Formats: sequence, structure tokens, C-alpha cells
Amino acid sequence: MVFVDFARVLLGPLPKSVCDLSYIARMMACNSIILLMTAITIAKYCMIFIWKNLPMMDEDFIATFISTLALLFGLLTSLTKYYQPGRPVFLQVVIMIFRRWNW
Repeated sequence: MVFVDFARVLLGPLPKSVCDLSYIARMMACNSIILLMTAITIAKYCMIFIWKNLPMMDEDFIATFISTLALLFGLLTSLTKYYQPGRPVFLQVVIMIFRRWNW
């Protein structure tokens, strides 16, 4: 994601497909981090207050399952936000301004 920002600074406006992929990846990362932090907080609360005498279980399976769900929901929410009507994405607005001024 940072590479795309540096490429934009060095090369000027990038193609719309590159900007779209950068936006979706950035939103997916932000949404996934928020979902993972929420899942960790809920899991810690459940382990401490609800399941006090928890039997042995496979923690790697639970971690993989929660991480996969967070990534999938992050992708789903970023695609939903990208395709919903409303304001255009900031990266597209910058490209429209450059094309209007013929830079």
C-alpha cells in the first residue's frame, strides 16, 4: 500500500485499476485490524469471566479460524464500501482533478 503512494508521488497519476486495488487493500487492512482487535477483546473477556475452567483445546485452530473470518469480513466490508453509491474515492478525485487541468 505504501509502495503505491510512493509510485504516485514519483510517476504522477496512476491508472484507475491500480488506485482501486490500493484503496480496497487499504480498507481491507483497516477493517481486518479492527475486527481482529474486537475478537481478541471478546475472547479475553470470555476466557476470564465466562469460561473459568476451560478444558484443553486446540488454540491454533481457533486463531486460524478467527483470523480467516476477520480477513474475509474485512474484504467484504471494503468491497461494499467501494461499490456503494455516494462520494467518489479520494484517489479517483485526485485523478479527475489532474485530468481536468490537463497536467
